[in-house]
Amino acid sequence: LQYIDTGFLVNKGDNYKWLIVDNKDQSIFAYYREAGKNVIVTILNMTPVYYGSYHVPVPYEGTYKEIINSDLEKFGGYTNRDKYIKYASFNYGAEQNFIDLTLPSFGAIVLKFVRK
Repeated sequence: LQYIDTGFLVNKGDNYKWLIVDNKDQSIFAYYREAGKNVIVTILNMTPVYYGSYHVPVPYEGTYKEIINSDLEKFGGYTNRDKYIKYASFNYGAEQNFIDLTLPSFGAIVLKFVRK
């Protein structure tokens, strides 16, 4: 993914939406940006707490491909994981879709929505 070619550098105000903005107890934030057919979800854990399973709302049902994980060894992290991991969204019966992921302490994960 070449960020400069995706259209994300154009700030229209409507291509950025919060997914988790009010989690003051865990200090976890998530947002997504959309430019044309490209959708990027960013999840930030601002605390030293590691979460082995964390549910994150996502804008669309489908598959999300991990493109950045700050917990990878090359970024000074502790895990040796595959370069790309795919997450499938699920629904709790509400209107919102979720993915379940491992969220590293003081970490950031960036996912790209995979269109069919």
